Amino acid sequence: MAQKFAAHPAWLLDIPPEAVVNVQEVALRGGPALLMEDFDEKRATVIWSTSERMYSVSSKNRELSLKIASALP
Repeated sequence: MAQKFAAHPAWLLDIPPEAVVNVQEVALRGGPALLMEDFDEKRATVIWSTSERMYSVSSKNRELSLKIASALP
């Protein structure tokens, strides 16, 4: 897991221990990403990075966030 975090710095997150969050790796067209589902705030966020940028897409549900993230270059 440490090697994955080193390769994808967008994955360095600060999630409070009391937060009810599901975090998992997902595959996008451009490579791996991190999906965070915050069940307290009812929000799904997809985070990924390239060599030049860090991207984040949030919406009220997992399917929409993944669909938008997959559509981006």
